[in-house]
Amino acid sequence: MSDFFKNFIIPAISVLTAVFVGISNYYISQLKSDLDKQRQQIDELTAVRNVKKLDDDLVFRIYEAVEKSLSGNAKQQQAATALVIVMAPDTLRSQLLQVIGQSESTDSAVKASVAEVLKKEQEFKIEDKTAPVAAPVASTSGTASRGWNVDVFWCERSGESARTQANALEAALKAAGSYGRLRVRLLPDSINSRAGYGLAGYAVRREASEKEAGEQLLAITKKTIGGETPVGVDTVSSATPGYLSAFMCP
Repeated sequence: MSDFFKNFIIPAISVLTAVFVGISNYYISQLKSDLDKQRQQIDELTAVRNVKKLDDDLVFRIYEAVEKSLSGNAKQQQAATALVIVMAPDTLRSQLLQVIGQSESTDSAVKASVAEVLKKEQEFKIEDKTAPVAAPVASTSGTASRGWNVDVFWCERSGESARTQANALEAALKAAGSYGRLRVRLLPDSINSRAGYGLAGYAVRREASEKEAGEQLLAITKKTIGGETPVGVDTVSSATPGYLSAFMCP
């Protein structure tokens, strides 16, 4: 009987114990993994909620600044206008600017400034909506941007020198044989302050699939501005077939 316990019962108990421990560890591991996933989801939801709270707080503070400025002086109104332009969500920008511009208590110079901003933004939006988009041709065989629509933007803050360079680039593209639609367009400061813009210096924007045409536009842009001035190349994700853009923002 002693040998039976020693040779059979005890080893069997050891095996069952090991199996039990293994199963327990597996379920404990699964439980820990599930808890970690739940904790991560909670953290993500908390982060989203905190960001939304920050956004709501920001909107409230912008409203508050605009409201206070209407009973303040011209400098306060100028500051509130700048705050709206730079920080307000796109869905509220125009409305808040109109509130400032149409208030009887707003300084006349501030009213004129706001009206000019709204006018330039409206013109920019209309140009974007009415811009025709043509399908790109096949290989351009070395002829720069041939068959592509190109918008050449010049930044308002850069002044007339940027406009002159934009006009020069348009002329250079025409001279290179480009037969797509070419336009020189103003990029207002208020638009350039938004997310997705923030242009400074010189840049060419294209889609990932538009490498050949983008390189040709880049080459002519570099030649136009001259010297060793760097020109950035930005790859955009928005689909605009047959369309490229260049930015003159010295």
